[in-house]
Amino acid sequence: MSKFTKSCPYETEFEEDKITMNLNRLRRADMMVLMPFMNEAGKGEVKVDVDLMNLASDLLPNYVENFKGLKDEDGNPVTIETVCDQTYFMTLAGEIIAELFNISKLGDEDSKNSDKPRSTTDVAQERDETSSSTISHVKSGSK
Repeated sequence: MSKFTKSCPYETEFEEDKITMNLNRLRRADMMVLMPFMNEAGKGEVKVDVDLMNLASDLLPNYVENFKGLKDEDGNPVTIETVCDQTYFMTLAGEIIAELFNISKLGDEDSKNSDKPRSTTDVAQERDETSSSTISHVKSGSK
């Protein structure tokens, strides 16, 4: 059985707000649009710039669900649309895009093992390991 899931939980922090969301895996066409912004080593880091933010404003709302925890100075919830629209949140948007890229691609180790039969124990263990969320590092800079 495949380890594929349509979405993955993701958690991060921004200015002391703990943010949770579900990320839907990127579709092929959108991944190809984002590829030029990925770092050269392919380690899930993105080059955050204005061009990426223009793309993010259209793409992120389609892939981010249940975005919760980010608040403005008055304590009001900030939406994913606001994150995409305001340059103040460029780094956060870049981090989310990096995580979308990470969860959407088949890693080198997965690729090597994709044609090997796996036991139920292996599948359960891998599912437990992949269910924990990690925070991607974002490299700021221009294209």
